Amino acid sequence: MKNKFLIGKILKPRGLKGELKIQILTNVLDVFTSLKKVYIGNNDQADSYTVVKSSIQNEFAYISIKDVTTVERAEDFRDMQIFVNKNQLEIADDEIIADDILGFEIINQKGVKLGVLKSIENYGGSDFLNLGNELEIPYEEEFIIETNMTDKKILVKWG
Repeated sequence: MKNKFLIGKILKPRGLKGELKIQILTNVLDVFTSLKKVYIGNNDQADSYTVVKSSIQNEFAYISIKDVTTVERAEDFRDMQIFVNKNQLEIADDEIIADDILGFEIINQKGVKLGVLKSIENYGGSDFLNLGNELEIPYEEEFIIETNMTDKKILVKWG
């Protein structure tokens, strides 16, 4: 979804008043402390909802949305994705949003094109650039030479 940023996945209701337990899928945690409006859905279909309350506890976020006041109603949102408008994010000038670099060419220091960035995966330790051809490159300083936003290329130390 254009101009939308995935921040989490709804796991299940919490409590009897319709609060939603969210698996956090972003490192921009501040977005959860100031939520006013979210988009909930899957793939390219998402509806807008007003957030009444939000918090982060341990490794999860919890939100209450307007007009969802029962566990039964909250159950309708199970396994759906939750998005915000990108302009709701407070991102430092030197930070890059993963969505903004998907589709970039990955080129090694010898000028060889290794592939196109399909996704960014995280297995707990760090992020990996997934090129869709069984090649994953750690997204860490020792492997990334430059991310060129203008030319849509990522130069890596690889191979």
